Amino acid sequence: MNSAGARELHTEDYDYDHAYDYGYDFDYDYEERIEQSPEFAVLRELKIKRNNAKVKANLVIKVSIIIILGLIIAFRYASITELGYKVNAMQNQLDEIKAENSRLETNIARQMNLAEISEIAINELGMQKPQSYQIVRINVVPTDQTEIHEMKFTKDENNTPWYKNVLDEIKAFLGIC
Repeated sequence: MNSAGARELHTEDYDYDHAYDYGYDFDYDYEERIEQSPEFAVLRELKIKRNNAKVKANLVIKVSIIIILGLIIAFRYASITELGYKVNAMQNQLDEIKAENSRLETNIARQMNLAEISEIAINELGMQKPQSYQIVRINVVPTDQTEIHEMKFTKDENNTPWYKNVLDEIKAFLGIC
């Protein structure tokens, strides 16, 4: 030993021929002996319990998610069904209102004739028939109501392109000819 108290490295007992031979001095029964030891059995039981707890927790979470999704879907279907009932009720109400409207229009058309309208106008509204001096007659000459606008052609007689006409007008404006 040296003065610092450290161990000395003894290399005379080491076999350098089998340095990379991993099968050399391998105890094949070591893992089996460890697995059969009571300490390993306790560790194995703890590991199994821990894994079982994780599996149970994951199972509870997944089942909860499935139940929540099922409830959401059931709620949506209930909402859709309720809206369907409301739409159906409103459609029935609309049909009733249309039938009532049609019936009222028929009654109005049946009850109104010119004599009744004249009577209502005179008696209820206080209207009077016009006097002869209040009537103005207008002679309307029948005319053709169709108007034809003159068509104007934009093509020049000398067939010059439009951009040349524009350039010529600009030159004329600027006084460059």
